[in-house]
Parts: sequence; C-alpha cells; structure tokens
Amino acid sequence: MPDIHIERRHALGLPLARQIARRWTSKLESDFSLRCRYEEGAKDDQVAVSGPGVAGWVVVNARFLQVQLDLRFPLITLRSMLERRIASELDEALQEHAPRKAVAKKPARAVAPREAAAAKPAARKTAPKPAAKKPAPRARKE
Repeated sequence: MPDIHIERRHALGLPLARQIARRWTSKLESDFSLRCRYEEGAKDDQVAVSGPGVAGWVVVNARFLQVQLDLRFPLITLRSMLERRIASELDEALQEHAPRKAVAKKPARAVAPREAAAAKPAARKTAPKPAAKKPAPRARKE
C-alpha cells in the first residue's frame, strides 16, 4: 500500500490536465530532486517518479489526477507534511484552470427570520360564512 495516495477529480480534459501534470512534475523534480519519466497515452498518461527515498507514479486522464508514492526511511517521517504539500500544490494547479462558476448576487440586505415575521402584516379576520340554508321540505302530493 502506498504511503501517499492522492486523487483529484477534474473536468479539464486530457490536454489541459496533461499540461498541469507536466508543470507539476517538473516542480517535483526541481523541489525534491526526483526523476519523473512522463509517458503519454491515448486515454491517460503515466509518470514514473523515483528518487532518494521515493518511488511511485502519477496517472493523468481526462477526469482525474492520481498520485501514489512509496516513501523509504528518511522520508517516511515527513509523510504527513509531504502529503499536505503535494495535495495543496495539486489543488492550486487544478483551481487555476477550473472553469469559473457564475456568482449569484447577494440580496442587498438579508432579513433575519424574526424581523421577517414581525414585518408581515397581521392576518385579517373575516366574518364566518353563514351556514347554508337547507331547502324547505316539499309538500307531498297525496
């Protein structure tokens, strides 16, 4: 089982996800002195990651980006810190390219429920409806 497993879903498509992954893996190489061997595929890309104290891979496709790394002794003690840093860098990289959602305008002033209840006009009292009259009985013909 890998020591670090991170998966992020996205809707960027393979070409853009590929660009993000290439940029991110080059940052891994420079920041952590790792070797990343990138292999493009038709449906997904695989990146083999290796270095002192680290071995693993990254999978990139049109729907998700997945990182699995095994750490050896010197780095196993830094596992949680490395996992947080990798996750935050991936999140940042994916958020930069995520499509912007339309932001709904906020109302000018939100009314608290108590104020709304107090501001409602009191219900009007109406006179009760008169009971319906029963038709007079018909006289029988004998």
